[in-house]
Amino acid sequence: MKYPLTVLLLLCACGQDPSTVYVELRTDLVAGIEFDRIEVLRFSEDGTELLRQETRRIGDRDFLQGSQIATLQGADGDWLLEVRLRDAMDGLVVTQPVLVTVRGDTLATALISRECRDVACPAALGNPSHTACLAGECVSPRCTLESPEECGSPQCDSDESCGSVECGDVQCLD
Repeated sequence: MKYPLTVLLLLCACGQDPSTVYVELRTDLVAGIEFDRIEVLRFSEDGTELLRQETRRIGDRDFLQGSQIATLQGADGDWLLEVRLRDAMDGLVVTQPVLVTVRGDTLATALISRECRDVACPAALGNPSHTACLAGECVSPRCTLESPEECGSPQCDSDESCGSVECGDVQCLD
């Protein structure tokens, strides 16, 4: 009678199903004009590239409101992701690191703003752990919609505090 119980215990201990990480992109850059391709990379703690997923057909998705760009699977723990937007000539438009703690199925939203196109993080005299950019400022790579406490203080309180442009509307977004 002990043998069937041992087999059952071994079968239960074989491992868990991998967690799924859904990567979403929110950006004010215009798809098809300012960027044509999206790459999502996952790195190990030592910086080795573990996985690359590419989206060539971005279509007319609404990235201002957010759109899913990748589905990744793996073990729970801290994941370092990098979202890269590329133009039609394969030039790098902007890169955004995202550090997310995975415990089961997880949503990770990369926030990429137009003001980050020429910002290098960490900036001189800046916090060396602030390697991501949001609204032209270096922030923690843990700054996502899912962890707003990592993003610092908001840049605007209302649509009116965002300024104006001649060819469109401005919005103060979370």
